[in-house]
Amino acid sequence: MDEFGRMAVRLRPRLSGIFWPERKVLTAEQVNYFETVISAERAFLRDRRDLIDVLASESEVVRGDVYAWQDKASHVARRVQALILAEDMGELVLAARLRDSLRTGTKHSPGDLPELIQARRWADRYAKNLNRKIVI
Repeated sequence: MDEFGRMAVRLRPRLSGIFWPERKVLTAEQVNYFETVISAERAFLRDRRDLIDVLASESEVVRGDVYAWQDKASHVARRVQALILAEDMGELVLAARLRDSLRTGTKHSPGDLPELIQARRWADRYAKNLNRKIVI
């Protein structure tokens, strides 16, 4: 899935930012900030099942000092990724629920494509990359 940005979430800090270090030696405040953010990022996902939940979420997921920045335009692609991961983990009930949500989605993309068409297009792209069939 490297070609598609991998199965990953983009994390961003909720803390007030700091000025980017201008020297090689960091101030105590900068070290504390980076330690806090990195610690929060490392604890963000509990396991692969948790990754499915975050990928399938329609909005940003906030946990402590960080949040998963989730572009609304990528929602369908992320749910297809969640479906793939659920199937790989043997979470068949969850996979069926994700599949049903993709089939019955009523939202449209900025290009006015129904979710089902978007989902099938993403599934076809991912299927080629993974050398397997992905049924929506």
